[in-house]
Formats: sequence, C-alpha cells, structure tokens
Amino acid sequence: MKKLLFPIFAILLLLCGCANEAVTSSLPEGQDDTMFTQCENGNLLSSTGTEYTFLAMEYDLIFLGEIDEDGFLGGVKGEESIPTYEDDLYKFGLYSLKNDDTHNIIIRDFPDNEWCGIYRKASLPELDVSIDNVSRLELILEKDGIEPHKTCGNGITDADEIKKFITDIQKQPSAEEAGLYDSVRGPDGFLHNCFLWAGVYCFFEDEPDVAIKFDVTSYNNKAYSLLNGDTEYVLPDEWIQKLEKKN
Repeated sequence: MKKLLFPIFAILLLLCGCANEAVTSSLPEGQDDTMFTQCENGNLLSSTGTEYTFLAMEYDLIFLGEIDEDGFLGGVKGEESIPTYEDDLYKFGLYSLKNDDTHNIIIRDFPDNEWCGIYRKASLPELDVSIDNVSRLELILEKDGIEPHKTCGNGITDADEIKKFITDIQKQPSAEEAGLYDSVRGPDGFLHNCFLWAGVYCFFEDEPDVAIKFDVTSYNNKAYSLLNGDTEYVLPDEWIQKLEKKN
C-alpha cells in the first residue's frame, strides 16, 4: 500500500501543475495578475480588492494633475493592455496621478478612445460633480500651472455669486452673435490674435483632484468668451474683473 502512495501523489502534482499552466497561458498577451475587473454596474475592482466608481470622461470633467507614466496600476480584464504602436510603451489601463500616493483618483486610458476616464475610490463619500455642487470659481491663466491653485482658496466662493455667474453667462450672446470673430478676422479670412487665454475652474469642496473647466478665449485682449458645452458665450468685463479681483 505504501508503494502506491508515491506514484499517485506524483500524478496529482502533475495534474495540478498542468492546471496552473493552463490558467497562466490563458491570459491574453500583455495582461498579468494586476488586472482590474469591470463590474456589471461599471465600477472597477482591482486585484487587491479596491473598488473604483466611474466619475466622468475627461471632456466633462478634468483631473488636476499629470498621469504618472510609471504609475501603471493594471489593465482591465478582457482588454488588451499594450497598444499596437511599435514605438509607444504606454499601456492601456489604469494609471495613478503623479505625486499621489492615495490613489483616490485614478485615470483609465481606453483602447480606441482619445479621451480618458476618471475613476474614484468607491469607499469615499459619494461626489456630486454637477455644476450645482461647485464650491469655488477661479480664473487661472493658461501660462500658470494648475497645481498651486487646487486648494489655494482664491476665487469666488460665495454660493449665490457662483450661481449668479453660471446663470448670467448662459444669458449672454454667443461670440459669433456678438461679432467677436469678425473683430479679429483679417483680410485673409483668418482669425488673428485670437487665443486660449485662461480657464474658469469650478472646484469641488470634497475633491481637490477634479474640476469643471470653462475655456476662456481672448480676442486681441479686448473681448473674451467662455466655452460652455458647445457654445462660446461672451464673458462680460465685469465678471473678468470680479474673478481677477478675487485672485
């Protein structure tokens, strides 16, 4: 009876080894055990058990920081995590932001999509990222970095004034209706001295790493418009002055 134990045990070990090998070889090329699983509700579950909620695509919301190219957290099961570009080592999947050890906000780079997705830890209190939940407006010039302004407290913080700004802008004529394009259109038909000048950033009290951004265009530094959705609304001088005064 003792003589039979060894061959039986050896066969079991061999079978287990084959099973493990089959599991390993079944992973798609470019994927490993640091995979995220996409749940039915759209949330992502990391291999360590941390769950993330989808906040928005970056055309609706911006993340305040840079993607850490060395901070690759893992791909998503069922998706190829390595791009097809031969000269690009950047993988599709989830990334942390630079100098952020909390990983409260992570960024998803999708295959075949020019926009990234923004995800937030599901264990954190739910965050309303609508314009109605904005706690601070700040005008930040394009030449200035955003990092110092994330929690500086400058700008318009009064809730009534924030609401007034939003409703007032939507009542303004469009840049085209107000003749702003024509004011900088040259004889060649092109717009001259028309450039992205600043952004009005709408911050949330409970999450400093994301914001809503309204691009502000300058027309030869004589008039300004603010992009809200697909419309360039005139940005009145009085609001420019109020925003600059608060900085």
